Amino acid sequence: MMNESVARVAQEREYIGNSRCSIARTMDLVGDRWTILVLREAYFRVRRFEEFQQNLKIARNILTCRLKHLVLNGIFERVQYLDRPRRFEYHFTEKGLDLYPTILALMVWGDRWLADLDGPPLVLRHIPCEHSLSPRITCSECGLEIKAREVTYAKGEDNHWQKAKNLIKSRRRLYEGDPQEQRTCSVARTVELVGDRWTFLIIREAFFGVRRFEQFQNHLDIARNILTDRLQRLVAHDIFYRSRYQQRPERFEYRLTEKGLDLYPVALTLMNWGDRWLTEEDTPPLLLRHKRCRHEFRPMLTCNSCGGEVKAREVRFR
Repeated sequence: MMNESVARVAQEREYIGNSRCSIARTMDLVGDRWTILVLREAYFRVRRFEEFQQNLKIARNILTCRLKHLVLNGIFERVQYLDRPRRFEYHFTEKGLDLYPTILALMVWGDRWLADLDGPPLVLRHIPCEHSLSPRITCSECGLEIKAREVTYAKGEDNHWQKAKNLIKSRRRLYEGDPQEQRTCSVARTVELVGDRWTFLIIREAFFGVRRFEQFQNHLDIARNILTDRLQRLVAHDIFYRSRYQQRPERFEYRLTEKGLDLYPVALTLMNWGDRWLTEEDTPPLLLRHKRCRHEFRPMLTCNSCGGEVKAREVRFR
């Protein structure tokens, strides 16, 4: 029985590591700190270029690049509000609004792990039930909260990546300085730790059972110096811990801490969004099964008070 279990896990890891799951595609599109913070501002109903720039203290060329990228990929749409001179607002499309669970998942993680002694900087209220909101990621079939160790994976369609890669319009990545936190919100703190593409793909691999340096490198095709830097950072911030598995020469595995495991809702929301918007098949590239109810499921962002699905336009902040 033990040998069968080990073989099954090894096969699952091999598939996951070599597949182009929807997390990678989503991170290709929104996987940098500035893009995520621009999205956050839009959820706070910021619409105009000058407002984005003032709130984020972002260079004009970087903001222009991010806004063009979000429009090109159908996340924002431009709406003219002034004729002379011509001026535009940036409004969410349905595709953009559907990223809301990811932003809230980032906020919830930051509230739990990075907030100061005064508690979460923002209080959320779910408008339909008028109760304070602490959103959860739950199973679409049984309604129970999803935990990282309660999900198994199976292979979906083979041809998703070849079709989906053409749906992402590339952009030149610009980086200039660090985002300055002008708004009291845990999203910026979370993004500072895990908001770049490589960091989150390393975390994704850890959720799929990858533990060792060479496995991370082979699965992600990542340069050794970049991988070393990201792993050291994840250990320093208590998202991973090192566990020695060999003495001579000394070798370590990298395992998720409780703090790291608590990032699983972020991973699920990224995957769910990519499954919906970056594939052309009815079946997602990776099928999720909830161990507790034994059903395939999709992750849902729900209210802890009423159990209803949480939508972007049904939440108030204070």
